Amino acid sequence: MLLRSDTLIDAMFTDIYLKEAVLGGCELAIKAVALRPNLRVLYTTGNSITEKMKMLLIEGMQFLRKPYTQNQLQDSIKTTLAP
Repeated sequence: MLLRSDTLIDAMFTDIYLKEAVLGGCELAIKAVALRPNLRVLYTTGNSITEKMKMLLIEGMQFLRKPYTQNQLQDSIKTTLAP
């Protein structure tokens, strides 16, 4: 798994609802941050966010609503990576 390697990873960009994944994007981010505590997360979705999903979002992480423009994505990535 890439997260367990020595590869430098600054951020993770994930959809809250991953249809093809075993874990949803929120649970995936929680597990990733557990392995890499300094990992920053940028969430996205075009779906409504349930209260359960809100509880799973990692506090302080960024969120970008779909659909988004290339400029909005760039701005969100810059914000996510900012110190």
